[in-house]
Order: sequence, then structure tokens, then C-alpha cells
Amino acid sequence: MTTVLVTGVGSVIGYGIIRSLRLRAVPCRIIGADIYPDAVGQAWTDAFEQAPYTRDPGLRRLAGPVVAKHRVDVLMPGIEPDVFHANASRSSWPGSACAACSTVANSSKLSKDKWLQYQALGPVGEDVRIPTALACDSAAFITRHGLPCLLKERCGSASKGLIRL
Repeated sequence: MTTVLVTGVGSVIGYGIIRSLRLRAVPCRIIGADIYPDAVGQAWTDAFEQAPYTRDPGLRRLAGPVVAKHRVDVLMPGIEPDVFHANASRSSWPGSACAACSTVANSSKLSKDKWLQYQALGPVGEDVRIPTALACDSAAFITRHGLPCLLKERCGSASKGLIRL
């Protein structure tokens, strides 16, 4: 039986992954991980491990024993920082045969940078893209597109740094 380690099981995406895995025709063993000891998703896993923050330098040192203890075959990141971390690693977790599910390198890069994503979507056409400018005359932009509009960080997420004009 395949054992899957799902991170961020306290997040909607994390427990959505758990639900999707439970709906599979082929059962698997699910290990949940989250920084919070009371993460809701652990109620739907076969085992739970409290994890350090993704940015914690000890993450890789601590991950090896968890992967070995549960004989994890696949890591499925359930939160954005873990997706980027898995993508950057592009390899197995230390000392194991565990594979990390990660995105294609370019799609991960595009998902981090709104301007690069806007440029990449150029061939799709203006009717499906949100008008975007990297650096511009704000008065001219407002004249062209109107108010309200949003000012967003180029590489931000979760509406952090979002300003409504």
C-alpha cells in the first residue's frame, strides 16, 4: 500500500488533498503533517506528525526520520511554501525513496511572480487577463481602467500587501 505524507493538513487545500486521496479506488495510507498540533485534517489521516515551519533550517533534518518512521512513498505539499520547497528540492527526502510531488519548474516560477504570469498568458488574449502594469503612470492607468483597482506585490500571496485604490 502506498503511504502519502500530506503537509498543511490544517489548510483547506491540505484536507482537500486528504479527501481526494480517500476517494481513490486504490486505498493509501495517509500521514498528515502541520505546524499546529490541533490541525483539523489530522482527524482524517492514519497518523499525524507536528512539523516545523517550511522555512525552518531543521526541516530536512527532521523530515528524514518522519519519512523513515512511516515508510512514506510520496510527499504531497498542501500549502504554498511546501509546494515551492518541494519544487526547489526536486529530489527525494533525505535517506529515503520518498518522491516529492512538485510542479513543473516554470509553472512554479510563474505562480510566484504575477508579472511573469501576466506575460506568459499574453497569447491567451486580453479578454481573459486582468489588466496589469509593472511600472506606469498611475493616473494614466486609472484613466484607462478606472477605479477601484488593486495594487499587489509582484511576488506576494494570500492578499498580503494588497491595496485597494
